[in-house]
Amino acid sequence: MKHSHELMIETIVAKHFKEHPKFIRRMVIGICNEVYEVGLNDKEVIVRLSPHNKFLMGSHDHILIPLQRPYWD
Repeated sequence: MKHSHELMIETIVAKHFKEHPKFIRRMVIGICNEVYEVGLNDKEVIVRLSPHNKFLMGSHDHILIPLQRPYWD
């Protein structure tokens, strides 16, 4: 059975990318947010969830995308 966060992520991804995720993996790097790596057919995306808008505002200015994946493997 999927958790409610996984169902939300699957709904969001299906709406925006027009495909269902191949996998949804919780990442442990989020401090104020729930952060997930989501695999699609030809790419991977990051989905961040928070019940508080203030923790999501301006995120695109501060997120560093790692080239390797040692932080959550």
